Amino acid sequence: MTRRAFIAGSAAALTLTQMEPATAARAKRAARLNPLMKQWTTTWGAPPFEQIRSIDFTPAIDAGMAKHRAEIAAIGANKAAATFENVVEALERAGQDLTKATTVFFNLSGMLSSPAIQRLEGPLSAKLSAHSSAISQDAALFSRVKALFDQRATLTLRPEQARLLTLTYNGFVRDGALLNSAQKIR
Repeated sequence: MTRRAFIAGSAAALTLTQMEPATAARAKRAARLNPLMKQWTTTWGAPPFEQIRSIDFTPAIDAGMAKHRAEIAAIGANKAAATFENVVEALERAGQDLTKATTVFFNLSGMLSSPAIQRLEGPLSAKLSAHSSAISQDAALFSRVKALFDQRATLTLRPEQARLLTLTYNGFVRDGALLNSAQKIR
């Protein structure tokens, strides 16, 4: 899955380092028990559906968004010159934990929904939408993508790399990265 798959969410989710010690300890214990936040050892790496409960989704998605935000911030803050590897490939790798949790959630909500899953859909979709918008509007990140896109003719990219760079740039533009502040708010 790409960085654009199932990304979005709330800027309000806390990373473990921002939490009070007792809260952080509880969150770490919960993460150890949450099947969505563990490495899957099932055949072919399939989700362990028999272990997943509806209450596992929100903490896993919140943690995935927090980690994804940190990954995005690191890409945007990178002081090295923008390269395909440290921008586009890094964006493609970012958000894997979030993608893992949201893929399971939206597959279950679409195929085998329950009242508990349905109650989560609205709030999680709103968080994910806000998360996606925050990434699309990240000026530091977009400036690195745009720097690469502007010099694409002089880069020695394979055709699939050039296509991915163009799709990445166009995705940011369609999501409003070139708009001024007033237009972005509107």
